[in-house]
Amino acid sequence: MNRAFPVLLCIVVFAAPVLTATSTAASSTDVASFDQCQGPVSSWRENELVEGGSLAGFLEATQDHQAWLDGKGLDVRIRTWTAFEPVPEEERPGKLVAFGSEVVYPSYDAFDDVMSAREADRDEAYEAFAQKYRDNTAIKAYRLVCLSE
Repeated sequence: MNRAFPVLLCIVVFAAPVLTATSTAASSTDVASFDQCQGPVSSWRENELVEGGSLAGFLEATQDHQAWLDGKGLDVRIRTWTAFEPVPEEERPGKLVAFGSEVVYPSYDAFDDVMSAREADRDEAYEAFAQKYRDNTAIKAYRLVCLSE
């Protein structure tokens, strides 16, 4: 692992609003289990670069991942992001401290469809982008999050 350049990766996934029987805009804490989430959902990962890994390799993996999703006819979009340490006295960004992506789902059902496709359709293209992720990053933490809108 490259300790001189610690980098985080967060993969975040979104969908539609959280609803309950008594409220049309309930908070995310009103959902007892992830499968009850009817609003935005997040698949969150925190990663760091592995030795020999690169941001360019990660970006290539996300592009290949998007192509795989598109090829399966899944209505999902991956957006990448970078985060920089602030330099408050200069009011500008400093060094790169994190990067990642967010996978945007139109609904919880779409999230479920992707998870099913991932298990059923692990073809050569899937294995190739998954290997690119592994060649460039290591997962430190993983969370599924139900968000309020």
